[in-house]
Amino acid sequence: MTDRVNSLLVILEKDVRDDDVVSLMESIRHFRNVLQVRHNVSDITTSVVTARAQQAYRDALMKVLED
Repeated sequence: MTDRVNSLLVILEKDVRDDDVVSLMESIRHFRNVLQVRHNVSDITTSVVTARAQQAYRDALMKVLED
């Protein structure tokens, strides 16, 4: 039996100005079976989570290099 997918999440490689994603969002709307396309505005929480993840990666890398 096959699972049914009800949504997809597209993660951009970096924060992009909202007026620069208009054409991308329009393109996605043209795909078959797309009901809605919305954007998510980056906020301070996203920045904190990203900074902490990057620091954890640096710490792990330094530990590997020190050993």
